[in-house]
Amino acid sequence: MDLPRNQTNGALDGPNSIYDIIGYKHSPYKTSNVEVYLEALRAMHPSDLEAHAMEVGVAPNDNREQLVVSLEKAFLQYQGIFNSAKQNAGVKMSPEDAAIAERILKRGK
Repeated sequence: MDLPRNQTNGALDGPNSIYDIIGYKHSPYKTSNVEVYLEALRAMHPSDLEAHAMEVGVAPNDNREQLVVSLEKAFLQYQGIFNSAKQNAGVKMSPEDAAIAERILKRGK
């Protein structure tokens, strides 16, 4: 009898967090604070900065200052879209998803 691979390591079937249920994808920026983000950009090596730019959809540029400004604009635009979507749309869950969410939240106690 073959067991599913995720059962051999103790992982649960189905969604494991509220974010899985509502379909939230983690931010490529890894922070929601612009000051923290700018500090991280300043600390990046030029090749890392270009790789990050490509990851978030900004065209890499040889001019570091211009690239940082472009990345900051993209970050603020992303935050604006995310925040307005969060404020304007309530999450509607089916009773089945609500029960799964409740079980996940209880697991954290």
